[in-house]
Amino acid sequence: MFLYFLLFGANIWLYPNDLTLFEELPSTLSTWGMQWLLHPTSNKMAFSILLLIQAFTVNSIVNNFKLTKHYSYITAICYILLHFSYFNIDSCSPVMLANTFLLWSLYSMCNSYEKRVSLGTIFNIGFAAAIAALFYNGFISYFFWITIGLLIVRSFDFQEFLLLIGGFFIPFFLLGTYHFLGDSFDQWIDQELMSHYSTMIVHYETNTALYLLLGIISTPLLLAIGNLQALYFKTTAREKKYIHTVLLMPFMALLSLLFQDQLYSYHFVIFMVPMSILLSITLQSYKSLAASEAVHFILFMLCLGIQYQTFFFQ
Repeated sequence: MFLYFLLFGANIWLYPNDLTLFEELPSTLSTWGMQWLLHPTSNKMAFSILLLIQAFTVNSIVNNFKLTKHYSYITAICYILLHFSYFNIDSCSPVMLANTFLLWSLYSMCNSYEKRVSLGTIFNIGFAAAIAALFYNGFISYFFWITIGLLIVRSFDFQEFLLLIGGFFIPFFLLGTYHFLGDSFDQWIDQELMSHYSTMIVHYETNTALYLLLGIISTPLLLAIGNLQALYFKTTAREKKYIHTVLLMPFMALLSLLFQDQLYSYHFVIFMVPMSILLSITLQSYKSLAASEAVHFILFMLCLGIQYQTFFFQ
């Protein structure tokens, strides 16, 4: 895993990204956080540290909740690999910061399966998803995921449903109160919330690299759907519910296009958490080791070529 990180991570120091794009997407928490991360060196260091933390976290979720039959670091490797599937997304962006809280929400969602789980765990599902949305408005679409996902993992309970909804809206209420007391409530609503709901403007080129990225991030979902029977083989009802919850996430991420008017290349990072999990559990479900290695090798070479295209092709 560390070899993957060193191999691909070296690229961020050789070919730096344009960080000024982050200033053009106002969102409350990202506006505060990115003030410290617009310096190239601090951004590279934050990206490296956060990528490793997130990779270990998503790997821990898969292993602890037994989405695969064997303990491994394959999920962490897939997570790192997918982060280098396109240029300009290998930086500490607002979307990457938001993914930290999406992982918290996913962990709480899986943990809520236990019948006697604390109400705080259910509250955290909504609360963490809201914090993610305050870093990047596109994560608003995950509101639908937390509501549907809880119904998948647990039977309906009106008290728990209210707690989940309350957990999602409380961060917005607290920030609204903060801006109201600071006499900037209207400005906050107009410039940091409602400004995202207008005509969509795409700020990346439609080229071969983009088509490769779309192919790479859609491959895990297509492989998982085509291999559902193997994913369910010798799994309990609990693990099936976890898989259903993860399968729902890419579709919610796709809905994020409705909640983000300014689209930059790093928007695709919103797909990295579910796609890395689906890629990992699908590769480990194949009976043929050769098939798993073939998919892995193709993705590896594509990401390597994309990251070092300046070195290889120019």
